[in-house]
Amino acid sequence: MKDGITGGILRIFLCAGLAEAIASLHSHGAASFVASPLLDSLYFWESVARGVNESSPLARERAVRSVDFWGLSKGSISSLYAILFCPKPAPSLQFAAYRMLSSEPVSHLAIGEETMHTLDGEQDSSSIEEQNVHMKEEISSMIEKSHQMFEMDLLAEERVHILLAWSLLLSHIWSLPSSPAREQLKKKDTEFAAVVCEAAKEAITRGSLLSSVESLWPIEPLTMASLAGAIFGMMLRLLPAYVREWFGYLRDRSTIEYFTKTWCSPPLISNELSQIKKASFIDENFSIRVSKAANEVVATYTKEETGFDLVIRLPASYPLQQVDVDCPRSKGISEDKQRKWLLSMMSFVRNQNGALAEAIRIWKRNIDKKFEVNAFSSGSILHKSQIALYANLLSYEEIRNAIWIWHLFVGATMWIGDDGLPLCGAYPLEVIELGIHRMSKHRNSLFAAGWISS
Repeated sequence: MKDGITGGILRIFLCAGLAEAIASLHSHGAASFVASPLLDSLYFWESVARGVNESSPLARERAVRSVDFWGLSKGSISSLYAILFCPKPAPSLQFAAYRMLSSEPVSHLAIGEETMHTLDGEQDSSSIEEQNVHMKEEISSMIEKSHQMFEMDLLAEERVHILLAWSLLLSHIWSLPSSPAREQLKKKDTEFAAVVCEAAKEAITRGSLLSSVESLWPIEPLTMASLAGAIFGMMLRLLPAYVREWFGYLRDRSTIEYFTKTWCSPPLISNELSQIKKASFIDENFSIRVSKAANEVVATYTKEETGFDLVIRLPASYPLQQVDVDCPRSKGISEDKQRKWLLSMMSFVRNQNGALAEAIRIWKRNIDKKFEVNAFSSGSILHKSQIALYANLLSYEEIRNAIWIWHLFVGATMWIGDDGLPLCGAYPLEVIELGIHRMSKHRNSLFAAGWISS
């Protein structure tokens, strides 16, 4: 009985949006005309919105499927966007629409949609299906208007819609596995509205914009500033590289930098350092030391007789300012290679839009691979372990032959010394052994081809 009533309430709610969404296909004025009667029965629609907010995920899923099954020109998602971006808004209905769009099971359908197109094979009848994912038109059209916000009044309805669109997009990014206001804020702490600062901090620490959206209505300067602060905090948390690029183009950066440094950077830095400290990439060759007092991370990599330290320092206004990376100590590594690895780490931590811990993990994985392949040898002499293994079995020339043969079979890039011959010391034992095996197995054909002399 209760499920039936809830389902009916959800369908009434979605039908109201459907009527407006279909009318919008004709004109903006038609959509406004259809939306106007909602304000005449506000008490009824507030009760409907309350029922929507209290409905279960299962009831929402059934209602969405039911409406989509009708096969109209607009579906359930378009219906929800029509209510959210209504030209004559009812606050309770707008929040109910936002809540549905930002929570399961609707959220994964609300932002993006997949399209498939077939690429025909050039040489045969085979074809390949290529998958593209792009934002739905309702939200992408709002996001694209972001650059116009400077020209809008602070409380303009379209400005509200743009902020709501960004809230949905960032909430969606947060859930994945994997505008500044026109009036300038002043520098003094007492002149920053506490609600704006708290909204930014809450978005960073909790990863949610729901409370800021819920408190948006009735729309006032303070509630608009609160939502803008929360969106800015979420952008810093999820898309730091994009915010840093935008910040670099500003002429007057002092207000934004002060706000970020005072209210946003401390929780962001604390979160980054905590994630690095909890990361699972530490092993016998790699260790991490985290200093919260200095806002820095020291990564130490050691392998046999080589090693180096990398120091990553987070600036006080992180992530608006670049992370500093330095290599104060190294042993057994050429300056050229040290510089390349330093630049590699800088690229990872400065250009990524994810956690620093993940950037360090990727960088370490790449260095592990270089150690495995290159074995950190820069001379054309054999490793002691190789000499001990092959001293009584093969000559130096035969080992070089083995390396030639290995490259012949696998087609890999060869390390060549100044004398034009392979650098034996640049290859691990497994390569030598595989080359010897191939040389033994195919000795006759290799001799006939001129690869070996006997």
